[in-house]
Amino acid sequence: NDRSGTKLINRIRGVTLAGRFVVKSLLTVEDDSVVLCCSDAYAQRNVTVKLPIAVDFASRRSFLRECCLYTLLSDINEVQDVIHFPGQCEQLTYCVMEMLSGQLLSQRLHEARSGDEQALPLHYVGEMCDSLLNALQECHQRGVIHLDLKPSVVWEVTQPSSVIVKILDFGLARITNTKVLTPDARKFFEGFTNGLVGHSRPRLEVDRMEAADPDFAAPAIGDSMASWSAFSPYCSVSTVGH
Repeated sequence: NDRSGTKLINRIRGVTLAGRFVVKSLLTVEDDSVVLCCSDAYAQRNVTVKLPIAVDFASRRSFLRECCLYTLLSDINEVQDVIHFPGQCEQLTYCVMEMLSGQLLSQRLHEARSGDEQALPLHYVGEMCDSLLNALQECHQRGVIHLDLKPSVVWEVTQPSSVIVKILDFGLARITNTKVLTPDARKFFEGFTNGLVGHSRPRLEVDRMEAADPDFAAPAIGDSMASWSAFSPYCSVSTVGH
């Protein structure tokens, strides 16, 4: 019930995970996991560490399944980089990821709906949508379909940076062909029948941007123009360059 995580972080701040990652702060509390900001004692850098809340066998395997999916996407710049995760035999299940600077796209949309004068300019939205579409295409070419793309799992990266957005949370993602996995990684997917799809050709239409506003229905991501129109209620038209 402690969604703010105040009690949790007061208990675990300073705790060292896996003998290496020192907890500094709580980033988010999700339905099935907690996400922490930690200091990597070996590499002397801040990292994001995600841990499942449930510790039963099925939850651990499901969590590691998502980690394996990330390994397929490690060369896609627009996907959050996973640095390390343990195998099935380790006592503690966790995932170490790059620390991101910026904010969730859902936060930016909320600010825009609230009348923020710095509303999303259309030209920036266009770049963002193109970046997302390219990232999705790269994911699909590797046989991974996200299936839960929405503003709350899209990270807007602080600029200047080599990328505009990062896609997060592949917990509901599906893989079209487990043969692309290494034999050991494929074992994580045994029994996950919901991780396979009947078609062999990924489709962009299955990914949808779901707006945080319940009265706002975003179209399926199929092309840039359709994606731009999804953002248009929150954009500042006057800032568009010609």
